[in-house]
Amino acid sequence: MNLKKQLFLVILIIISVSIYSSADLTSLNKILSQDIAYAKEYLSFMEQANKGKDYLGAKKDLDMAISLANRINDEGEIYFRQARIKLEEFWVKASYAPLATTRLAYINAEEFTRKTLAKDLKKYLVELSEMGFNGVIVDTMRCDGYTLYPTSKMVQYRLLQGSDPIKELCRSAKELDLDLFLVMDVGFIAEGGVIPFVVSKHPDWVAISESGNLFDLNKRLYLNLSHQDVRSFYLDIAQELADYNIDGLLLRFSYPKIDEVGNDFSYDTYSRKLFEQQYGYDPLKSKGENNVEWVEWRTEQINSLVGQIYRHLNTDRKNTRLGAIVLADEEQGIANLKNERLLDWQTWIARGYIQYLFPQIASRSQFEDVSETLLMNKGAFLYYPLLVAEEDFRLCDMLCTLNEMQLLGGFALGNIMELDYTEIDFLKKGPLYGKTVSLHKNPWRALMLNFSQLEKEAPRDWVSDLTDFNDNLSKLVMAPAGTTYIEVLDKVKNSLVNLQRKADTGTTAFDRRMQCELITAERLLQVGIKERTPQGKKRF
Repeated sequence: MNLKKQLFLVILIIISVSIYSSADLTSLNKILSQDIAYAKEYLSFMEQANKGKDYLGAKKDLDMAISLANRINDEGEIYFRQARIKLEEFWVKASYAPLATTRLAYINAEEFTRKTLAKDLKKYLVELSEMGFNGVIVDTMRCDGYTLYPTSKMVQYRLLQGSDPIKELCRSAKELDLDLFLVMDVGFIAEGGVIPFVVSKHPDWVAISESGNLFDLNKRLYLNLSHQDVRSFYLDIAQELADYNIDGLLLRFSYPKIDEVGNDFSYDTYSRKLFEQQYGYDPLKSKGENNVEWVEWRTEQINSLVGQIYRHLNTDRKNTRLGAIVLADEEQGIANLKNERLLDWQTWIARGYIQYLFPQIASRSQFEDVSETLLMNKGAFLYYPLLVAEEDFRLCDMLCTLNEMQLLGGFALGNIMELDYTEIDFLKKGPLYGKTVSLHKNPWRALMLNFSQLEKEAPRDWVSDLTDFNDNLSKLVMAPAGTTYIEVLDKVKNSLVNLQRKADTGTTAFDRRMQCELITAERLLQVGIKERTPQGKKRF
């Protein structure tokens, strides 16, 4: 190749890179503009809705971000980076958390194994506590089907055998005053084409697809939840985990979508015969509209298992509360999980089986979809989104999303070990700044803390109503069981109704803030009521 051709090729490459970079910068600048617009809207709302906080520093950072963003098109990419940094600093200063806010760190099985083998578990828990977390969620089973603790029902991971790291975890969490939730996988038993011990021992327990396959398209293996022995197996596992005296047991259900080719739980002989006894036909041989009955029947098998576990823990382990982790769909969130994966979480809440719901999400848009669904669902349950962000999740989005989650009561955060020092520092100075009390530890105390804070930050026309509610709530907490408790509870409910009516008819920013606060308040009140007898005696 002669010199002229080489020079032409170099120029062509430079032009191509320049065009690509320009297009890429234009796209990034558009996202930045959207982020700035949302930050302006948020700041305007919080300045009016929370008179007790000084937002001057946050406003200066946002003004600087806007100024730098206006120079990007003319002066280049360096101003994009600087604008992004200023926007991140804005979210640090604009972050706000109620005094009672749940902040949980999720430790997956791989992370827990690494920390345990390195004898670094307690040090890591100390770091999480110092970051501002008030609890942890920990897996108890690996993806290969081995457990992280000694059990007679399954096989413990070989490098952990001879020890009980969950017991050590409980001890350390208690010393650090961290709430502890353990995850119990239900349905899913192993992936990667692995045949775990429990399946080798009980091959008839496996869920089989319509075409007779053991594995789904992702080489994941599942147990058949309609099989009576499988249900007994899960009751035993639940009891083993509850024996650790934890704050909550979280059931994580994992099944493929019904419309995916693969393991369409569960066309095994046991389930089909059980169904045929009730409906008079074999679901494998009857197609069409009758499939609705088959779907409903399988859904109810899962519902009834959740109920069995709840009653078992409520009878034998009265200090262990039950929750569920459900994986949010990328497009539909959790609204359609019953039809897609047979996971009828609305029924679990309505029947009082679960006190916690953890929708697992990976993006801010998923959080918005899930929140919209859950705000319409009333009941005695607490909602904590579990954010397990991927590598491309921007720091600005994380700060913004965690801040929004706190305003609705709390969150759980995964993949913390993947964060770099700068990201952790921003979290500590922003959304995780200051110690908070978890909502679930003592629901009525959490309610008192948050509404005392609201009373201090409220405009004059709200103070009297909030004072009345707080006075009645204080009397309720101190009320002896019996007639006095019942009378004071009625007053608290009436005060709450009055606050809701006022918020719904108001037009100010504080009125809108109260609408969100009252959703969490109603749930906290109901959870607190559920933890007592009708006469007011504490169950736990």
